[in-house]
Amino acid sequence: MASQTFKHVPDFPQNTPLGKHVNLALIVFPMTTAVFFGVGIVSALLIRPLVAHPYVSIPAVMIAAGVLGAISAWVIAPRMRARFGPARLPPSGDAPRD
Repeated sequence: MASQTFKHVPDFPQNTPLGKHVNLALIVFPMTTAVFFGVGIVSALLIRPLVAHPYVSIPAVMIAAGVLGAISAWVIAPRMRARFGPARLPPSGDAPRD
């Protein structure tokens, strides 16, 4: 049999297949956008100069939330895959066994 040698390639986050990365990003995107929109709309309604011009500040918050939500979803997506997580210790506190 021919021997196969495998070069170790770091798994995080370069080797995430693009399809899985996009799918996970699409799952995370609404949640991150909602968080950024919530923070933005509360601040837009509490800061007096922004309250004076709601027709400008609220659409700006919506656009900023969408952009920041997309960027953060793209960064979070590869970290959601279980095999990229840190090694878990058994409940007894011993080192994991191979």
